[in-house]
Amino acid sequence: MNDLKFNYAWEVSFKGGSGSRLVAVKADSENWDMKKIYEDTLNIAYRLKENAEEIKGRKHAAFKRNKQMKEIAESYRKGGEFKKLINWMEEVSVFGT
Repeated sequence: MNDLKFNYAWEVSFKGGSGSRLVAVKADSENWDMKKIYEDTLNIAYRLKENAEEIKGRKHAAFKRNKQMKEIAESYRKGGEFKKLINWMEEVSVFGT
């Protein structure tokens, strides 16, 4: 999504469990503009839709249900090591970059 132009910066925050979220960030001096937020979220949604098959493939490869992989993923999750979890998921994925 680096090639998309957004009105706001967007960050992923991890709250543990399945509590990850995508959050718009603005300067303190800037006001929120709902039209700009809507435009950004539409851009994100369309890009996700365009890449749905690749995302599905990555998810399938990264979340195989064998016991060892689940234990590794759970250890990262429980330890709050989300960046390590993401890196590990990319390594084990057939689509790894």
